[in-house]
Amino acid sequence: MLKPLLIIGIGGSGGKTIRSMKQAIERKLLSVRYEGGIPDAWQFLQIDTTYDGVDFPAPMLPRDQVQLVVPPGATFQSILNSVASRATLAEQQKMLAGWGIANTAVSVKDGAGQVRGIGRQVGVADSANTLSAIQTAIAKLNSPTSMAELASVASALGAVAPDPTPQAFVISSIAGGSGAGMFIDVVEMLKRASSSQWTSEVISFLYTSEVFESLGKAGKDVSKNALGAVNELIAGKWISSTERTELLLQKLGIPAHAVSGQTGIGCKGNILIGKTNKTGIDISQGVDGAGMDEVFLTIGEALASALTSDEISQFLFQQAFVNITQTNSAIDLSGLS
Repeated sequence: MLKPLLIIGIGGSGGKTIRSMKQAIERKLLSVRYEGGIPDAWQFLQIDTTYDGVDFPAPMLPRDQVQLVVPPGATFQSILNSVASRATLAEQQKMLAGWGIANTAVSVKDGAGQVRGIGRQVGVADSANTLSAIQTAIAKLNSPTSMAELASVASALGAVAPDPTPQAFVISSIAGGSGAGMFIDVVEMLKRASSSQWTSEVISFLYTSEVFESLGKAGKDVSKNALGAVNELIAGKWISSTERTELLLQKLGIPAHAVSGQTGIGCKGNILIGKTNKTGIDISQGVDGAGMDEVFLTIGEALASALTSDEISQFLFQQAFVNITQTNSAIDLSGLS
């Protein structure tokens, strides 16, 4: 059962994964002699600090599918000033205390340097543009011809008539700086991008620190980053957006949630991905190489295969994802709620 999809890759790992997905989908469509390309009903968007990764074995996304949160020529200090200048000193304390970073030697034009606070800071500063990029992708997904195109794809793949209700996915790392720092805020922008309920039922695929073991000493902070991100994921099940966060977004010109009665922060369901599967197979070991890029390539191809398979996608959308997002026991087994 195919359906409209909004797939957002955040940071380098998320971006590479959706590049792998697009490549695999294009190959599958060509294999069934469908020449119409990827339909508008399937939208891909990368949100990142840099436009790089040309060595990854899947084509770069076109620039209209990439939202870079660091403007050309911007520095960390200029980005921080763009946020702080909107508020009084007392408001700055409320907005930034506890997570904001005052100074760093990291050159943000090259990424967030595995610092989640920097990733979040540059991402939040560009929230208005990120929101606009998401709204543009949703508009394309809802274009007048998108469902007709998707029906043609379904027919070519031997699938039943598509379900018109969209599904949004977010793919990111929780162990680095850019994606790990931004992904929760990006999901909150998605919730504010449309009044449709589906934008509040996002499912994430999140790479854990295990995936980045090939970095060695260069990845000394990935486990710490993952621990902090998981704490936020768990807390987000119980709390809603705080007064401090709402003040920050208000100062940045971001509207309130488009769907009333929102509870919780971040995705409706989160799926953690390591480098080994349940049978112990290490997916970071590929035919042509080894390391984290092999994981991104494999996961992208697997997601593309699953979401374009009538039988598998029907199971995912009608059972697996329902259990993740709508069954309380699947969300919280702690006994603390």
